[in-house]
Amino acid sequence: MIILEIKFLNYHNLGNRGLEEMVRKSGVGLMLYFGHPGKLTILFFRGFLFGFPKL
Repeated sequence: MIILEIKFLNYHNLGNRGLEEMVRKSGVGLMLYFGHPGKLTILFFRGFLFGFPKL
């Protein structure tokens, strides 16, 4: 799962900070994660840690 996460981040040229900003600024992060149950879970955890975007 960690390998998939790293590969996903590299593909979108995002680091942890880039992902955090994307999730915080808009709902795009949530849409990108919908097809990946494991990543959706990670997004939920990060959402709780950093605050979900205002939809």
